[in-house]
Amino acid sequence: GGLFMFFIAFSHIAFLNIITATFVNKAMELAKPDKDALALEKRASEIEDYEDLWALCVSLDTDGTNYISLERFENEIRNGMLGPRLAMLGLNVIDAQHFFD
Repeated sequence: GGLFMFFIAFSHIAFLNIITATFVNKAMELAKPDKDALALEKRASEIEDYEDLWALCVSLDTDGTNYISLERFENEIRNGMLGPRLAMLGLNVIDAQHFFD
């Protein structure tokens, strides 16, 4: 009698464990972001970076010529906050200097 009761209890627990694992696995699959959502998120991040870089360039164009000279750029690197602002955008100062090559 006791062994049979243990077998029944163990079988029920194993069955419930399998059912629970199935539900958890399905929930994990549904919670995972799909490729379209990841692509949209990456695109939104790129647009935000573009807008930040554009605003940075506009702020450097103090004379309104729509042109930033290499001298102005280097001066802002040495004396201003341009280096850290470029770093926040994921750009190295050396990478940014390639715009003038």
